[in-house]
Amino acid sequence: MTSAPIGAPTLALAAGLPHLRRLDLRATKIGDAALAKLAHHARLEELVLAQTALSDASLATLFALPALKRVWVWHSGLSDAALAKLRETRPQLRVDAGDKPDAAVAEVEPKVVLTSEAPQAGALPPGSPDAPINTTCPVTGDPVNPKFTVKFEGRVVGFCCPNCPKTFEADPKLYAAKLPKN
Repeated sequence: MTSAPIGAPTLALAAGLPHLRRLDLRATKIGDAALAKLAHHARLEELVLAQTALSDASLATLFALPALKRVWVWHSGLSDAALAKLRETRPQLRVDAGDKPDAAVAEVEPKVVLTSEAPQAGALPPGSPDAPINTTCPVTGDPVNPKFTVKFEGRVVGFCCPNCPKTFEADPKLYAAKLPKN
């Protein structure tokens, strides 16, 4: 991202926009004096100050923005002490300085287990609603290939080859006893 030629005159103009809620000043050459033009803006909620040339003196402006809810300040020039003071003084303000992950874990992937066994083509994890309930073909007694399945009485039945489902469907009661019970 390249710097845009934004300075104090542009921010003075932005400060006069009464409905301004978000302002992205990322990678601009603004400093403390230019940012001060936004002080006391009544509705500014989000301010992106990443990759700017600020100093700790900009804290006064950030404190003076009553509606500010989130600010991005990574690589902005603010010191660790200034960030700590900002977080302490305005605890409801979300400060993204690139130093603390604030996202909650949404999902954890299962642990990867390496084995010497080759997986079956099209194999589904145990407990999957589309995984066969049986491990041996009810027609031949051979191992099930999960590519060949049919639904029978609300359950997925697996077969060893493409011919066995046809045989099974011709007379399911003949093979139903070979299936696992619920």
